[in-house]
Amino acid sequence: KRSFLEYDGILRREVAWELHDQGKIFEEMGMPKNSIKLYDEALVMWHGDEIGSSRHFTGNLSAAEIQGIQMAGDAYLVATLLTSLATLYESVAVPKAAKCYLKAIEVFEFSPAMELISEQSMIFPCFHSLFRLIREGELESDFSFERALTARFLQETKESNSYHHACALAMNAGMKFRSGLHCEALEEFAKMKK
Repeated sequence: KRSFLEYDGILRREVAWELHDQGKIFEEMGMPKNSIKLYDEALVMWHGDEIGSSRHFTGNLSAAEIQGIQMAGDAYLVATLLTSLATLYESVAVPKAAKCYLKAIEVFEFSPAMELISEQSMIFPCFHSLFRLIREGELESDFSFERALTARFLQETKESNSYHHACALAMNAGMKFRSGLHCEALEEFAKMKK
């Protein structure tokens, strides 16, 4: 395994896509541990720490590493790898899945390269998955976490098509209802009718 310092940008992306594609094949074959290993290996290429390649990485990119992702193709790939990794972790380690979904959202929000990607809805499944895990009781959270997550999703979808914004409003209503704010939850449903 090599660190990101040993690859130039284009070669790094090509190698990481190859690892991603191999991981997808292992997923289809019902071998999630192999997929996780390959996704980790691909993500380590954006991690500046040599030790990252010798442990399960689980997308633990620092804020500086995320801001260092300057190429749109790299940002898209890192978010895709984190989302794929999170999906696999959902059945075995929900906290790790949540961490990967949140890191993908951070890449989307804080990588300078994301401004260059015209299709911004690629990150919406991360919000959907986090809310599903919370709603089903698989991921413990407090009201402030849910409120912040909902606010982020509403912000991201306000300029998008009505489907994603309606989902964000429904998630906001559900969060308010679970928190005992029943009248405010009903107000959110009224917004969806507009």
